[in-house]
Amino acid sequence: MTHRIARLSAEIQKEISEILMHDMHDPRIGLVSVVAVTLAPDLSSARIYISPLADQDHAEVIEGISSAKGFIRRLLGQRVKMRVVPELIFHIDDSIAYGSKMLTVISEQIEKDEAKSAAYAAMKNDEL
Repeated sequence: MTHRIARLSAEIQKEISEILMHDMHDPRIGLVSVVAVTLAPDLSSARIYISPLADQDHAEVIEGISSAKGFIRRLLGQRVKMRVVPELIFHIDDSIAYGSKMLTVISEQIEKDEAKSAAYAAMKNDEL
C-alpha cells in the first residue's frame, strides 16, 4: 500500500466515522465503529469495515447503511478532496465482539482455575 492510499484510507475512515455518528439519523444504524477502510489501488472502491454494538442486529445495520450509501458518499465527497469519490462497500467486522467474548471466556476459566487451586491447597493443608 502506498503512502498516499494509506493516508487517504485514514482520512476516509475518520470522515465516515464522523458522518455515521453525527449526520445519520436512521435508528437502524445506531452506534457503530469504523474499524478499517481498504481502498482499491485505482481508488475506485473502498471497503469499509464497521463494528456495531453487540446487541444490534447486524443485518439491520447493513440495511440502514446501504440505504444511505448515496448520502454518505455525497458527504464524503464534500469533506475529502478527491477527483472521484470511491464506491463504498460496507462490511460487518466482528473482531471487537469476538475479542470481548474471548476475554469473558478467559476470565471465567481463570476464576475456575483459581477456585480449583484454592480447593487443592485446602485439601493438602488438611492432609498435613
